[in-house]
Amino acid sequence: TGPAADKPHLNRVIFRVIPEYASRLLELESGKIDLMDQILVEDADRLREEHPEITLKRRGYRVMDYIAWNLKDPRFSDPKVRTAFAHAVDVDKAMNKLLASSTGELYAKRSIGTITPELCGVHNDEVAPLAYDLEKAKALLAEAGWTDTDGDGTVDKDGKPLKFTLTTMAGIPRRAEIQVLVQANLKDIGVDVQIETMEQNAFFESLRKREFEAAISGWQAGLFTDPSSFWHSDTPEKKYEFNFTSYANPEVDALIEKGLATADPRESSPVWKELQAKIYADQPYLFLWWMDEIVGVNERFEDTEIDVLSPVHNLHRWKVPADKVKYRR
Repeated sequence: TGPAADKPHLNRVIFRVIPEYASRLLELESGKIDLMDQILVEDADRLREEHPEITLKRRGYRVMDYIAWNLKDPRFSDPKVRTAFAHAVDVDKAMNKLLASSTGELYAKRSIGTITPELCGVHNDEVAPLAYDLEKAKALLAEAGWTDTDGDGTVDKDGKPLKFTLTTMAGIPRRAEIQVLVQANLKDIGVDVQIETMEQNAFFESLRKREFEAAISGWQAGLFTDPSSFWHSDTPEKKYEFNFTSYANPEVDALIEKGLATADPRESSPVWKELQAKIYADQPYLFLWWMDEIVGVNERFEDTEIDVLSPVHNLHRWKVPADKVKYRR
């Protein structure tokens, strides 16, 4: 029992598990399911034209893409090299290619960390993403000792070319396209990037064991601020499993501990903002973007709440008018 206002308007809700994306989409288009999240941008364009009965809504920035560098690898240990890579990759061009509709509507924004922009009091809006600048990238590589001494088009240092393998998980076309774009961008500054795609279990095992060179992956952000699992240094007592890059910065560790120990959000907010600035300056990831998730819901439904908290937020308030009810018991 409870307040009458909280009594659900829907008699029942059935959740179906359909593993394949293409199958889920067909079910949505045929009307066999009423809601689907994580719709791809290219499919959203088509749904608008072919299925006006499906309302498309933005859920907000919960998912990000990034490139992780293995900082134990001497090729990536110098922050000048990692910053050079960030200047060399044209992230804005990639976003407009992969995450924009045919009308130019962009479903992403540049990322500067693992704290979602949805946490507006915590996210550091003053940190500006590094701009695409090939000359700056080349200069930084040269400062780090990487120059093309033999004229073969690839920069080298101590007789070794700057060459590495960029891996990602199979089955996500967007990340496969990122690989190709990054490969081309880094070639422009004399870096030889090889591409590898791995099956899901093997890929995540390589990240957890830190047995990779560079990897494209992503996070779904929590709405409680605790960056320790990604960015706290390993200690003799604890290995932070999701700190794939082996990132270690004592100043960041101190900020994490201070932020988590500060109960008042008004006092912890400046701590988290300082932390984001320090991590971004170190560039342990090439931070790519936050994606605005697209959710499709049949127009039969009224008073829907689809937001960053949930694609079915306050489901008890959702309604279907009597003349639009499809399923009767």
